[in-house]
Amino acid sequence: MRCTAATILLSAICFPLGLRGHSQNPCSRRYNKLTAAELVHRDLQQTPANEFNHLVLGDVEFFLRCGTLEDTERLFAALQDRSILVEGIVLDASHSLVQVELPDELKPNIGAFWFTFDMPLTQIPHVGEKVLIGGKYSSYSRSPFRINLTNAKLIFPPPHTAMPR
Repeated sequence: MRCTAATILLSAICFPLGLRGHSQNPCSRRYNKLTAAELVHRDLQQTPANEFNHLVLGDVEFFLRCGTLEDTERLFAALQDRSILVEGIVLDASHSLVQVELPDELKPNIGAFWFTFDMPLTQIPHVGEKVLIGGKYSSYSRSPFRINLTNAKLIFPPPHTAMPR
């Protein structure tokens, strides 16, 4: 399914202690004696800008959320208008919102992402269902944290079929 001229608001949220995610703000932690901003700066300095589009979503989220304004603007300038496709497990859904939990390897610091569609979805995914959500990076905000995608689409992977006996 394709949502024409839709924008997805990709909003990372951390759940309270006892639920999904980490209760501590990842930007306030120290990483081997480095602050989060220092870690982001070091990693972005060691990564060529033409390689930024190969970063996993969890790293992009951490860098944009915790980096200095200068570092995040440099990163986002390289990502802007690049396509992204995110696989997730649906936690909640309506005609305009889909909340997904990302695979474990993509979420070191976050619990879930909210995708808000400008155009109502004609098919609402079910809780627990795997979906693919894609679009192009268009903008971001730090408070509240959001990554905005354009040319949004929601894809339902085909169901697994049993092998004939």
